[in-house]
Amino acid sequence: MFLYHYLAAYIFAILALAYLIGQMKNKKSAAIAVAIAAVVFVYFAPLNYGLHLSSGQFNARMWLSTWR
Repeated sequence: MFLYHYLAAYIFAILALAYLIGQMKNKKSAAIAVAIAAVVFVYFAPLNYGLHLSSGQFNARMWLSTWR
């Protein structure tokens, strides 16, 4: 159910990232922004898709105390 409710925000996040990349004058900066977005997605994907994580891996992804 979480992914179903997140889809609206996800669309706006993609649009915001596309706008940010479009505003960058330097192509190297745009490539770095895309790479950072990809790494962050891969890092947090196990939480979004319910994949198995050890307790240490799970705790490493809980950056804020309110996320627990």
